[in-house]
Amino acid sequence: MRRARAAALLALTAASCGCGPAGTDAAPCTLALEWGRFQGDVFVPFDAGESAEITIGFQGFRFIYSAARIRGVPATSATFSFDVTVDGHPTSFQDVGASDVFIGPDGEQYADEILVFFNDIPTAELLTRNAAIVVYGTAGSCSGRDETSVVLVDNDTCIAPPDGGNQCSDAGL
Repeated sequence: MRRARAAALLALTAASCGCGPAGTDAAPCTLALEWGRFQGDVFVPFDAGESAEITIGFQGFRFIYSAARIRGVPATSATFSFDVTVDGHPTSFQDVGASDVFIGPDGEQYADEILVFFNDIPTAELLTRNAAIVVYGTAGSCSGRDETSVVLVDNDTCIAPPDGGNQCSDAGL
């Protein structure tokens, strides 16, 4: 009798959280995920064909600063990975790992400072090229994905040299 009650309680708990033990028919948990960036305090998803700014770090690393909006599960952290295909180059997989999740001023959940790297391709072969990007995210037991394509650009006339600071060309200053 105790086992029957325990089993019934476990089944009720699993049904209420939307997650069941392996092999059950419980609906999978879906994470609504949007990939984009912050402009000031406002999250802006990347639209297909939109420009994405390549940042060149002080050690020469090339990356896009990005962010994600997540919905569907309360979370304090989320993990991200990317499939990145730059025109004319094979697809690369990047496991970004865990990012803290915070509540934005609009009440939505976000993870930011998610870096998508382009270090295996020379800069000259990146700029003005299309990059098809698929982002995968997981928070708790929920997972989701988003995808878009962006055009890679570098509009910054400054670089960060190895000894710190910024070195800018005179053009645009």
